[in-house]
Amino acid sequence: MTRIGNQRAAFALAFPADHTTKVLLVAMPDSIHVARWLAANVDNNLDIMVFASSPMRRVHPSIRELLGRRHPKGDSTGLVLRIHKLSFLLAIPLWIADRRFFFGGRLRGLLIAAAIASFKPRIVHTMESQNGGYATYHGLRKSPSSSRPTTLLTLFGSDIYWFSRFEYHRKRLRELLSLTDFVQAECARDEALAKELAFGGIFLPLLPVSAGIPAAKLSALPSPEQISARKVIAVKGYAGKWGLAKSSIDALREITPALAGFTIELYSCDARVARYAAAAFRGTDVTVIAHPKFSMTHTDMLSLFSRSKLAIALSRSDGLPASMLEAMSQGAFPVQTGSACVEGWISDGVNGLVVNDLDENALAARLANLVQSNELLGIAAANNIAIISERYSDRSITNSASRIYELVLRNRNL
Repeated sequence: MTRIGNQRAAFALAFPADHTTKVLLVAMPDSIHVARWLAANVDNNLDIMVFASSPMRRVHPSIRELLGRRHPKGDSTGLVLRIHKLSFLLAIPLWIADRRFFFGGRLRGLLIAAAIASFKPRIVHTMESQNGGYATYHGLRKSPSSSRPTTLLTLFGSDIYWFSRFEYHRKRLRELLSLTDFVQAECARDEALAKELAFGGIFLPLLPVSAGIPAAKLSALPSPEQISARKVIAVKGYAGKWGLAKSSIDALREITPALAGFTIELYSCDARVARYAAAAFRGTDVTVIAHPKFSMTHTDMLSLFSRSKLAIALSRSDGLPASMLEAMSQGAFPVQTGSACVEGWISDGVNGLVVNDLDENALAARLANLVQSNELLGIAAANNIAIISERYSDRSITNSASRIYELVLRNRNL
């Protein structure tokens, strides 16, 4: 197992202008993360075929703009993008048939093997393990080992941290990693888990999958008075398998007197969470606003965080949350469960609050103290905006993402 460092020398070789590298990208075409990845590579000499791994019959608008893109007349540089038609047109029935207790990814694996044989990619890049990775494994197994392309796996969110706890998925992940040459992770935690699952390939530099934030959208440094004037608490409204929005609401309900005049804004929430929050604060001097899933644009999210004193996101499992980074970029104090990739981004009690053992009473006490600690919040806001400017600007992330395929090709024989 080898690690490639972040040295810029590793990126010295550019894609030759007279050569186009073919990439089969097994990914979710409705994902903003995939859209941003493709946008970062728009100037590279790449011919990318997207194999749809999700059951959603939707293409993200940013990807739709790139689909069918061809080189301008007389110019052979830049990205050419297409989509594997069968994987998209049959996305729903294929995904249903390929679930665990039916074909387990084998049907799409046959299509992936056929795409490898006909498209002849130099790289097969899978973004996310469960929907796409397991099918990719079967496709690679069907391909002759002598002509098998170089393989890259990007770990998404919870796809290794959460699912590696279950024997069925541990076996599938081991299989996938056994045929993977390169792994792109968001944090050292997931690299350690990949090693535990016997990955023997090469780790690429750590990179957030959520791209980055434009420098123009970074918050100006808020003054202590501005921090003090903020009367909004943003709460991630996820529930279900991973989300713990109700625990966030319960902790806040315990400190209702300290929240007089505050507004709690829930984002990405479903109707049950919205009703739960409304009932929890009914008859109090706390206003609840619920933003349903998919109802807010990226600009809306940044606006919410720019007026929030705290940004609370509790979950049983996560990768490197884009919402946490975006909250930091706007001076909102992040409150995040340690089940996310927080290491290296926030330090508990310094520029954020890390919740490791969810005790709602203990959390409530810390939140009550935080909403009154304007000096601490002001110092944290300054630190966080500086961290995001340095490490999560769209320019730095795009520069790194645009060189990943080049880096893979340079190091594929290590």
